[in-house]
Amino acid sequence: MKNTNIKYKLNFKTMKKGLLTVLLASLVLVGCQNYDDQFDDLNAQISALKSQVDGLSSLSGQVSSLSGSISGLQAGVNAAQAAASSASSAASAIDLTGLSASLATLQAEVDAVQASLATAATAAAVATLQAEIDAIEADVDELLSTSNIYSTAISVSSTSTLDAALALGNKLNILNANATITVTSAMDQTKVQTLVNRINTMTGNLVFNSSSTTETTFNNLTSAEDITMNQKGGYQLQALTSASDIELNDQYEANISIVDLRALATVETITTTGNGAGTIEFDQATEVHLTKLARYPGSSLSIATKKGATLDMPIIDDLNTLGVYEETDITLNGPASFTTTLLDDSEMTFTNVATVNVTDNRGSISINAGVETLTLVDVVEVTVAATADDLVTASIDFKADDEATLTAAQTTALRYDADAFVADDQGDIDLTTLANLKTVTISGVAGDINIDQNPNLETVTVSADAKDFYLVDNDNMTSVTVTGAKLGSVEVSGNADLVTLTLNQTTTLRSSSTTAAEKAVGLDVNTNASLTTLTSSADDIDTLKVYTNAALATIDFTGLTDDGSATTAGGWIFNNNLTYSLVKDGYDTGTANSLTDTGSTTGGGGIKTLKTWLQHVDGAVNATAGLYVFVDAISKYEVQSTLNGTYTDTAVPSAPTVTSKSEAHTNRTSLYAVAAIEAAETTTTTTGSTVRETQVVTIPVTNNVLGAAETNLATGEGVAINVSSLSKTFKQGDTYSGSTVNTVAQLVDYINGDTSWGSGLTVTAENNGWMRSNQTVNFTTGAGSAGTVSVTGSSTKLWYKLGTTTTSGQITLANSDKALQIAVALATAISAAQHPTHKGKLYGAVANGAAVQITKRTSVAGYPDDLTQGVTSMPAISFVIDAAQTSTSLGLNAAGTSNLASLNYAGATSGTFLSITKNDVSGVAIKLVNNDAGVTKLASQVVSAANLYAATTSGTFGLGQKGTASQTIWEKGVGINTDSWPSGAANGHGAMEITMLVSGTHFNGPNTTYAAVFADVSTATSSTSTDQAAATTNRTGWL
Repeated sequence: MKNTNIKYKLNFKTMKKGLLTVLLASLVLVGCQNYDDQFDDLNAQISALKSQVDGLSSLSGQVSSLSGSISGLQAGVNAAQAAASSASSAASAIDLTGLSASLATLQAEVDAVQASLATAATAAAVATLQAEIDAIEADVDELLSTSNIYSTAISVSSTSTLDAALALGNKLNILNANATITVTSAMDQTKVQTLVNRINTMTGNLVFNSSSTTETTFNNLTSAEDITMNQKGGYQLQALTSASDIELNDQYEANISIVDLRALATVETITTTGNGAGTIEFDQATEVHLTKLARYPGSSLSIATKKGATLDMPIIDDLNTLGVYEETDITLNGPASFTTTLLDDSEMTFTNVATVNVTDNRGSISINAGVETLTLVDVVEVTVAATADDLVTASIDFKADDEATLTAAQTTALRYDADAFVADDQGDIDLTTLANLKTVTISGVAGDINIDQNPNLETVTVSADAKDFYLVDNDNMTSVTVTGAKLGSVEVSGNADLVTLTLNQTTTLRSSSTTAAEKAVGLDVNTNASLTTLTSSADDIDTLKVYTNAALATIDFTGLTDDGSATTAGGWIFNNNLTYSLVKDGYDTGTANSLTDTGSTTGGGGIKTLKTWLQHVDGAVNATAGLYVFVDAISKYEVQSTLNGTYTDTAVPSAPTVTSKSEAHTNRTSLYAVAAIEAAETTTTTTGSTVRETQVVTIPVTNNVLGAAETNLATGEGVAINVSSLSKTFKQGDTYSGSTVNTVAQLVDYINGDTSWGSGLTVTAENNGWMRSNQTVNFTTGAGSAGTVSVTGSSTKLWYKLGTTTTSGQITLANSDKALQIAVALATAISAAQHPTHKGKLYGAVANGAAVQITKRTSVAGYPDDLTQGVTSMPAISFVIDAAQTSTSLGLNAAGTSNLASLNYAGATSGTFLSITKNDVSGVAIKLVNNDAGVTKLASQVVSAANLYAATTSGTFGLGQKGTASQTIWEKGVGINTDSWPSGAANGHGAMEITMLVSGTHFNGPNTTYAAVFADVSTATSSTSTDQAAATTNRTGWL
């Protein structure tokens, strides 16, 4: 072998940050090629750096990748040296220590670059780098000319090509090329393994395909570019430190028991074929090793294995080399366990992972079936699916979201408690219907906590600074500890085996928004069948409920003194097992069953600890809940019959049945009632309706030549209102609110802004009523000229629709008809359309040129236009152009091959455009209401044009800038529903149209929203009845 003693020379001078962009290129130059072009390119890159020296932080990823590549190459060199040393005598003489040393120098330079990234580069440093690159070019050329590296791609697909590759011997230790190996059944698998073992490092791509049942391992390969593998066996690349893209095929998934990439430190993507980047998904794999992988650069990494598999991925992190957290979502299904303390801002999903340990992560964490032991420390958001029935132990320590980008206001808002339990906020935890859950521990800074319907739950410990806390229907639960917790409202209900309950948390009143805060909290302990003792030291309670705890004989509310800052309070305490050992009913000198009623009690199972709170809230009891407090038994009853007389034993009255609020009210005066306080419940019934004399006038608004509303008023245009000798004029040119009235909208505001009518009259205006829709037919060729229809034989039909379901059908056209004829036919068809049931007319329509003017009809005699404010929108015309040309049978363009082919085809005479431009035009409605029920004021129309136009003036039909007849389509003969044209404009010009709405003429009456004559005036009456008498028992003085 020539040059068995190879001398390597690399004189690397001090490198600045700019070298980062060329180091990776220098690595792949290890081979026998012409590198002039590559170095020219590098020089160009360096020159470009002179203008971007401030952007070096983006190179962090390149430094990391380069470091991994150099490490892989170094490992390959080491493996090649070891192979040479154990080979033939000639081969054993090969000395690669020089190359290894050069690589070590290169690695040191990369490390220096990494360390200096934080220091800003300068143009001078980049210029120095240019000179250094020239020297490096000469050194690398010398290195390549003397190296023993194989640079020809190898391809193995047969026994002969396999033998040829094997003949290359250890030349393949460092392969500066691609390798494609396709294993056939005819190949000797031992030879295949021997060949693969010789490839220590690659700068090209590796493609390996094998259908052999013998698994091939790649445990000598240290680095490669892209790796693509498919075989009937696992994927073992134990020495691989770096690669770009790795794709592992799951075609033979049943045979894949291991994926071993334990040395992999640098990679761009890992893919399981067909599953996208960031996936390692093999459901029969029992081992997955990613031992050295500290950073996966993709946005997500999903690993699926056989249930109970070993996953070795201890240092995965989402911190990049610049110290910035970049979210990498982790999804795991199958591994026996997973532990991380490094992932800081990543979403995680766990399924069939028996043991999960996560510390310090602000991303959301989702727990599904198959998780048995859950330990989370310093986490922000956790979701436990209702299907996570395997969960036995859950220990969750929350923290407040510490995302650096949160503002102070956003951080504060995280602690708002604006709702009852809804698992929609960070820190909320919902543990519901989990069949095997036994132990729950919640700590840290949490949100709402809901632990509900977990049949085997035994122990709950909460020390968190949390919001509301709910423990419901956990039938085997025997231990609840809240020592050290800060909580809002608390409910403990339906827990059959709970015997003793101590609620010694601190009450915390949260802000619910930037301007509001909780005033008090609630406490609800009910339906706990075995509960005998309840101790609560919480304060600031405005709703206290302790009921239907059949064994509850002892309560202690020492520390409860008030209801915070709530304005009312209430609660229920009944149907427990609280017993007075003695009740002494003194001689009454005050009001019975009140605070002045004389008496005393002994015992009560701790009911006396509620005295302070009860006497604080009894003066402002919630009208809905009431305040009902009962003991459940009395052992002895003594009565004092005379003032200062002796007490005599008296038969104890039977205990009433009190299981609900209504029963408590029924027994409100019972001796067993400590307090029964609630206001009377009444019902107010209203008879008749209040109607006042009402008049509505509507005025059309004109439109411009395009059919859109003309909202600018003509000079002096407006209305006059004359009511009870008070006359006011509102017109263009007047000043309102500091501005000149010039538009319809300003006129409406002007009328509404007048407050001088007094309380006896209400005047309001709106831009509504007298609505019409101007819909223009647009029919052109693709070249922009007027469109003409093509009719042959019986193919004369064009299908139209008005709205989605209002009406539809075919109109008949003649050959060469244009937009005008289409508009006329549409107007005729729409006007003739009838309601399918009562056969009345729906809409009126007239054509003016290519425009169709549509109004809604009202169902009174003659079907006049609906001028009321109730019409707020109008349906649009559209056309149905079908491929079969059965709905629309005529041709839209004689030059087109078909309607669909020519439709919307621009730039050619064979194209056709057929559409509708729709402009809805609303008028103005003025409504007057006479608030005086005793005198008529609106017997006749009170709104007029007030001589703003002389009858001979060539003006407009309604409000809007006046112009020639061609600028408006409000003309006799083409106007709306000319059969019922309003009086006052014989030629469509002259005085402005103002129409007073009349029941039976303009709308189906009666409808007092639009018109009410004085004879319709009425006033509703109301009466109040008592549904439930007031409860006033207050024996809290006996406590």
